Amino acid sequence: MPFASIVAQEKITAQLLHDWEKTQLAPANLFVGGAFSGKSTTALEVARLILCETKAEQCSCRACLMHRKLMHPRLFLLGNRYFKEEIRASLQTMHAFIQHKKAIPDAVKLLVIQSLRKLIRRFDSALWESDDARYKEAKGLTVALNELLSEKIDTEHEITAENLLMIEQKALEVAEILHHYVINIGQIRSLIHHVGMLSGESRVVIIEEAHLMQESARNALLKILEEPQKELYFILTTTNKQEMLPTILSRLRPYYFQERAPEEQKRIIQKVFRNNEIATLDDLLSPLPLTQARDLANRFFTSAQASKSIYFTYNQEENAILYQQLPAILSQVKERVLQSTLPYPNKRELFLRIDQSYLGARDYNQNPEILLYTLHKEIQRLCRKSEKSLNK
Repeated sequence: MPFASIVAQEKITAQLLHDWEKTQLAPANLFVGGAFSGKSTTALEVARLILCETKAEQCSCRACLMHRKLMHPRLFLLGNRYFKEEIRASLQTMHAFIQHKKAIPDAVKLLVIQSLRKLIRRFDSALWESDDARYKEAKGLTVALNELLSEKIDTEHEITAENLLMIEQKALEVAEILHHYVINIGQIRSLIHHVGMLSGESRVVIIEEAHLMQESARNALLKILEEPQKELYFILTTTNKQEMLPTILSRLRPYYFQERAPEEQKRIIQKVFRNNEIATLDDLLSPLPLTQARDLANRFFTSAQASKSIYFTYNQEENAILYQQLPAILSQVKERVLQSTLPYPNKRELFLRIDQSYLGARDYNQNPEILLYTLHKEIQRLCRKSEKSLNK
């Protein structure tokens, strides 16, 4: 049954299945929702239905078998995601079976294969210009990782803990290349060229976190959305719809994913990752758990409000987290500003400053330490300004 693996999004999956069965699926779709709400899993299932050769509910056609291991040549995966955390979690799930000397279920083996291929497929040659620095750095590593996957995991031979460690080290090395990565115009140009060469055949492009895209890349994407090719489907996912171009949004059919309840998240963790100890998907898969991001952001705002130095607010380890997870921190700083008693004009000015810091890190690779220091000083200034106006 299509979408059987999607938990707690029955309304959306029912609508998507209806659209597919009635051949009413839009050529360009947007899946909107919070992190870990099932957007990417749903996108992959829609892609399977589009690429399936028989259109049967229970299918084992060649296309579906390739798609199952994310090897279909007409499936294109772009955008960033929590690669490191997902790969670690899936490998730990497999390691538990090895540790207890139990047979590894096919579902667990597939979990590991898919988590690794989601990363490997990001470096398909069709998605990069040959002189791109990230692509050149990753090319040999992804070939080696794919070989390890085929020889050590996707095999009938015994899978060992040593093999898992080797694969994890190689995968994390590849994933690091995509740290703070946003889609650039070269990728969109390469994609457009390649899908054009496959015209006449069904093709599916999935772009995760589609709001993380350079301005020039957005404009290039807009052009292909304005002139859709036959049998070419786009599925964009985002946790931040407000950051996307209105002109792009106007060409996408939106589907809104609900946040999963804690008990639903626990059921997914138990079913997929065989873990009974971790309670939420955020704790399992987020590079920075929401509670920690809120704590760091709250201390950032509070120290600025009290005119304390940012350099005495955090320890060395926390500073490293701040710089590495800047977008998540800035998002929570914005929430803290919203909750503050600052006058609305000051809040509005700070929102603009936060957005500028976000764009500086995302699009222009500006130094996160300088961006945070400058923002901290700006909060200090506006808090003092607010205090003076109240004391008059």
